[in-house]
Amino acid sequence: MAAGSGRHRPYNILEASMRIHRGIGLLTATLLLPLVSSAAADAKRGEKLYTGRCGACHSIADNGAGPRHRGLFGCKAGTQAGFNYSDALRKSGIVWDDQTLDRWLADPNKMVPGNSMAVQLASDPTDRADLIAWLRAATTGEGSCQRAGSAGQGQSAAHR
Repeated sequence: MAAGSGRHRPYNILEASMRIHRGIGLLTATLLLPLVSSAAADAKRGEKLYTGRCGACHSIADNGAGPRHRGLFGCKAGTQAGFNYSDALRKSGIVWDDQTLDRWLADPNKMVPGNSMAVQLASDPTDRADLIAWLRAATTGEGSCQRAGSAGQGQSAAHR
């Protein structure tokens, strides 16, 4: 048949199958990319970034101008015992995990307007991933914060 005669090409199952497989491959790659990126994060570099960018106000063990970070992951923001947080952060409902820390480090004021840490620490996604990788490794152990799902503020896991 001549082109433009109004008839369609016959259905080609092999071609359709290849299109589906390509689509699934692209979807899989898109979904797995964030996991690969976080797995490739450099915790050693993250420690250097923490010391240089965060260390003036924060430490793992002790409160300073900023709260300590021991036991950070799984804590509700603004509940670490012994630190005076802004009302905005206490009322934010944030629970610290890789995603919330990434957003926080990128722009604390955008994430929680009115918080008292008005410093953007890491606009570069690689810097944030490295910081988070180090924080995850360095902050294991129990903190004295309210854990997601616990009732009392400032309680450690041992006192819930």
